[in-house]
Amino acid sequence: MILAILAVAAAQKFTPVVLKLNLHAGDRFEYSTEVHMTTGKPGDMMHATLQISERVVASTASFVEISHFVQNTKVESRGALSGSASIFEGLKGTSYQSKQDLSGKPLEPQATTGAAAATSWDIILPTEPVGPGSRWTSDLTVNGKLIHVTYHFNGREMVRGKRAYKIVRTIQPGQDLVDVDPTQIWLSPTDGRIVRSVGKFTVDSAGPKFTFTHKVQRLDGAKESANAS
Repeated sequence: MILAILAVAAAQKFTPVVLKLNLHAGDRFEYSTEVHMTTGKPGDMMHATLQISERVVASTASFVEISHFVQNTKVESRGALSGSASIFEGLKGTSYQSKQDLSGKPLEPQATTGAAAATSWDIILPTEPVGPGSRWTSDLTVNGKLIHVTYHFNGREMVRGKRAYKIVRTIQPGQDLVDVDPTQIWLSPTDGRIVRSVGKFTVDSAGPKFTFTHKVQRLDGAKESANAS
């Protein structure tokens, strides 16, 4: 009962916030992305770690354009997924650009293969102010598949000693992708970019059933602001 009262009191003190990208041309980010894939059969495994460098090449009042470069890849694989290793190994040294509005919604067609598909774990932000308990829906491309998702805003949490907004993304029922552990996302209150993301889902299509676990982490000290002195 006491915990419930404290939770209600905390929610009442939370001033609704507007979530949006707040970037400047020249801003730079570094991310580590891990992807773990299994088939359910013993011995089938693929684990890829990618280090990705990002630079904001354009920023206006209505959109941002970001250049993404895969600096390094490390891949381990066994069994039936051994052939998947070459897909991720081949991403090293590749790059692509993305253009999105300030909610993160893509303004150009999204790639279904290559680095853009393999490293995209973006979030679509709401247009209205949100507080704990707020929800919104959107379409999102994950691993080259268009899915319908619901976002749940949980409020503030500390991530590695810094404040962040926590959002939980759930995949709506009746699709090829099925949540095992809904994706948890932590956003920077300052720039609206992801600072951490973890989740697990299955791809339940007509072929083999794959399970994907992903983790995205912004590296400490990775952001360089174009406005820094």
